Amino acid sequence: MVFDSSGALLAHQRASWKDIWPSRWDLAFGGVCAVGEPWGVAAARELTEEAGIVAPLTELSKVEFDSAETKVVGRLYETTHDGPFDFADGEVVDHCWVPVACLDEWVETHPLCDDTRTIVLPYLRDRR
Repeated sequence: MVFDSSGALLAHQRASWKDIWPSRWDLAFGGVCAVGEPWGVAAARELTEEAGIVAPLTELSKVEFDSAETKVVGRLYETTHDGPFDFADGEVVDHCWVPVACLDEWVETHPLCDDTRTIVLPYLRDRR
């Protein structure tokens, strides 16, 4: 998860060509670890690939998610960065800042990825 210096969360919309949850909104960047790649190294690499930033990451928790579409075994991280961002790989087609206090209202009008709804959203609600 990426927060700005005022505490707002960076939300981003996935491209329509994504094989899982196309055009849905996500509240965290993520990806797949290479064989033998440490969690933190993979998270930093994915953040750079998907958002175009380098930032220190704080590991928050282990996470698991299992559905008909995918299985996630990973770690949840957070960082603070005010941008600018570069979504050069084309996986992100839109983005916005969401104040955490307004998150419940925002998710009512923005379809979320299932793993984000299950993993990230509860964490953010507990954080408030």
